Parts: sequence; C-alpha cells; structure tokens
Amino acid sequence: MTSPAFLIAVTALLNFMMLLVLMSLRRSGLPGVREWLWANVLELAALGCYLASPLGFAFIPIVLGNALLGAAICMFYAGCRRFAQLSVPVRPLLISLVVYTIILGALRFYVDYFNLRVVVTSIYHGTLDVMIGYTILRHHPKTRSTHGHDFTGGFALVLALAYLARCVLYLLHPELKYWFTDYSALNLTFLALGAVVIPGLTMGAVVMAHDAILTASEEVASRDFLTNALSRKAFIEQATRQMATAARSGRPVSLLLLDIDHFKSINDRFGHAVGDEVLRDFTLIMHSALRAADCLGRLGGEEFGLLLYGASPAEARSISERLRALVEANTMRIGDNLASYTMSGGLAHWSVEESLQELTLRADTALYQAKDAGRNRIVVSQPTAPTTPPEHER
Repeated sequence: MTSPAFLIAVTALLNFMMLLVLMSLRRSGLPGVREWLWANVLELAALGCYLASPLGFAFIPIVLGNALLGAAICMFYAGCRRFAQLSVPVRPLLISLVVYTIILGALRFYVDYFNLRVVVTSIYHGTLDVMIGYTILRHHPKTRSTHGHDFTGGFALVLALAYLARCVLYLLHPELKYWFTDYSALNLTFLALGAVVIPGLTMGAVVMAHDAILTASEEVASRDFLTNALSRKAFIEQATRQMATAARSGRPVSLLLLDIDHFKSINDRFGHAVGDEVLRDFTLIMHSALRAADCLGRLGGEEFGLLLYGASPAEARSISERLRALVEANTMRIGDNLASYTMSGGLAHWSVEESLQELTLRADTALYQAKDAGRNRIVVSQPTAPTTPPEHER
C-alpha cells in the first residue's frame, strides 16, 4: 500500500517542478510570481519537517511543519492578491498564522487532541482556499482568456469543500488515527489531497500568468509604439468587427478621420522630437475624452482614425466638435514657450451597405474639404444618394 513517505516524496517532486517553472516566469515581472515561488519553497520545507514524524520529534512536524505549510498557503494567497493588483493584508495574515501555530502547539503539548488539531488545520486551510478562490474569480480580467482563472479559482473552492468534509469527519469520528501510523484509505486520501494543494494551485497560477503574458504581447503588437493608439492593422480589424456587430444589432456607427494641422511645419521648425511629443499629447487628449466603445488608431504620420460605435449622427458630430475644441484649447510646453496646435476632421456616418473602405473614402474626402476650407474644423460627409436612371432608360 502507498505510504505517507511516498506521497510526501511525490509532492516534493511536484513542488520542485513548479519551482522551476515559476523561476522561468520571474523575468516577466508579473506581480504575484515571487509570492507563488516562495509558497512552493515553504511547502518543500514543510514536507521535510513531516518526514521527521517517525523519528519521535513531535515539535518538528506538528508545530514547525504545519506553521510552514500555513505560511505557504498564506503566501500563495498574497500572490493572488498581488496578481489581481490588490493590496495584501500582511498583518492579518501574520496574526492568523501565529494564532494558528499556537493553537496547534497547545493541542499537542498541553492537551494531546489529534482530531481537534485536524479540525483546526482544516478550518484554517479551507478558509484560505475560499479567499483564494474568491479573489481569483471575483477579479478575473474582462478583456482576455479566463481559463486559468476559472481552473485555479474553481480548484481552490473544491479544496475548501474537501477540507470541510475532513473537518466534519474528524469531528464525528474521534476514532480516526494519526495519518503516519494509520495507512487507511481515508487517511491516505486526505494526505494526498493536502499534498496537491500548492502544486495544483501553482499549476493554475502558471496558466494565469501565461494568459497575462500572451495578452500583453498581443497588446504590444497591436499598439503604435509612440502614441499607444491602435496600429493601422489593429484599427482596421477592430473597426471591421464593430461594424459587423452594428450590422446585427442595428447600432449606428460613424468614422472620424483626424489630421493635426500643419504638422510638417512643426517638425521643420522644432524638430522630430517635438513632433513626437505633439503626437503623444494629441492621443492623450483623445483617450481622455473618448468613450469605452470608441476605437482610436494611428493610420500613418499625423493622421488618426476614430470609430464611434453606437453614436447617432448628432452625437458623433457633437463628440467630434468637442474633441476639436479640446485640442484647440490645449497648450503644451516647447522649450521655454507654451505652444498650441489644431486639428481637422472628416466625419462620415455609416450605412449598412457600405464597406469600411467605402466609409473611409467618404471620411477622407470630408477631411480634405476641412483642410481646403481653412483647417481647424470638422466637415461631415453627406451620404451618397442612390442614382436615378434617366427617363429614357426606365
């Protein structure tokens, strides 16, 4: 029959493998990875303490071993909090760990009550598993894959239920014995369950980290490095998706093409470094004033595209004029002087039969009309009226 020492050895091997994976993730700079790594280190130390049980040194496995394992689950919870960009309640965790360790010591050296130690351990670990599951599932990202979050959070809650079951069993059956002297299927099952807690949670954490890294890589690839607006390719892809959604839902869509007025003169007079600052300043203004559904992309040079999803023609015109006024009223420092610039825009309202290319052509024509009319203005493209065949062709 499988022995506790064998299960501990297998768990140690899993911990070591997870350590290697987590060490490879440290370069990613993701918050939480360091805490997850230390959780596995602490469990390895706890497993070493448990191996001292047959030697008769009760303090090492019961007090030190359980304290280290409790610290491991606390550290994993701290890593989940940091990964979710939340603060870590360090003091409450430390206090709970100290109280937990003192209670376990008292239940061995003051009153030797094995079953109650199991109950206390189950409550402590089960509570932290609930906190881990809640943190992960409550704060999963809205804009990327959540498979890792669903697995890790769900696994943590399953572990909490298992600890609850162990707690009830040891309360109702005081005849259950110490797991290192009783190789019963029940004791070995609970031992195996405890053995996979940190490695299993860590495996889910690695998947969450992989999802975050992949999403960050995709985000970098789809963004213009200078302005953080969408790249031309990413803008076209997102605009196409939004137009397809609008076609199904009947929502209105408008396209605004924007151009910074006299941008070449800015570059010629002040240099390209100042021109880059103007581009960054311009996109900051845009992002600060846009709605969540709006899509801003840099199409090339000083030209930007803005897809206004769900905005009626009147709302799109109002938004465009507000953006133009914000840019006109804005000032930025160039050397020791304050300078300002303006923008021109061509606005086209989408009709369902139009492609993105046709919509862009109409907005571009309106943009050139705004420039020809003196710049610093928004020109609205009029939809192309259907042609009527001559009388003799009817």
